[in-house]
Amino acid sequence: MQTINQKQSDSVMPTETQGTPTIGAKPINPQSVANPIRRRFRSLQVVWYLLGVIEILLILRFILKFIGANESAGFTQFIYVASSLFAAPFTLVVDSSQVGKSVFDWSILLAIVIYALVAWGVVKLLVMSKPISDQEAHSKLDSQA
Repeated sequence: MQTINQKQSDSVMPTETQGTPTIGAKPINPQSVANPIRRRFRSLQVVWYLLGVIEILLILRFILKFIGANESAGFTQFIYVASSLFAAPFTLVVDSSQVGKSVFDWSILLAIVIYALVAWGVVKLLVMSKPISDQEAHSKLDSQA
């Protein structure tokens, strides 16, 4: 039978046998501690997801201009408005070719390529920030020499 003091000390500071790490008297939830590898992996996923959204909007914009879509249609207006932020920096870089209502907009293709390259560069930077061991660094340096 435990005494009152033992019960109180067990409830304030869990013992090693209970398996809950503590800081002072507060237990730590291992799931709440963010793992740097998981954060980096999530960051990579976010970059690729954002690139996918931007690329889809730009591709739809290109296709709608190419087929000469009706600009007063709701879907066409939505795509043009949603993609205008991403297409705007490239609008005057290259002239577009037009035949009738069909427009081949080279600047949108340029934007698609540039955004893909930027995302690739960000992903490479995130991957390079991964901690590596000395042994792994030596082997990679030797293979590059």
